Amino acid sequence: MTTTARVRRLPVIDEYVEDGRSAVLVEGHALTLSEIATYVLSCLGEEWSAYDALVATVEAEVGAPAEGSTSEALEQVLRDLAGHRLVELDDSPVG
Repeated sequence: MTTTARVRRLPVIDEYVEDGRSAVLVEGHALTLSEIATYVLSCLGEEWSAYDALVATVEAEVGAPAEGSTSEALEQVLRDLAGHRLVELDDSPVG
């Protein structure tokens, strides 16, 4: 079950993108991101974005996963990115 209401990108020290993949430098660590993680990160700005709108954007561009929902897959990608301090998630109830 998805609990994220909003998401935003956090600043990185440097970022390099080639062939759909990226390398980012954040807090003294270099990370290599997959194509989907790179795409998701590119969809986000420093302002909060509604999670549901991001799901719709990703599904329209990338398509639905073979198993499960786009929302479930995106939630995992965002949790991974948040664990590396690349995005911030707001799990506050909407409304």
